[in-house]
Amino acid sequence: MIADIPYYPTLEAKIAEKGYAKKDIAKELGISHRSLTSKLSGSVDFWWKEVEVLCKLFSDISPFELFSHAEDTETS
Repeated sequence: MIADIPYYPTLEAKIAEKGYAKKDIAKELGISHRSLTSKLSGSVDFWWKEVEVLCKLFSDISPFELFSHAEDTETS
């Protein structure tokens, strides 16, 4: 993974677009800010219940697109 490119670029963009602080997203998911950072970097996988919460928060985009990886967009 390239350090400057987010592992979940669309998810990170949606968080910023909606004006959410990452600490608030972490609270919605019931996890620590550090855990969210690890998940957003791709070091740790999201649990299904976390995916469901994020899909509800960002219902204007498909889950497939929301959770696309940086590598997915590099090969397109």
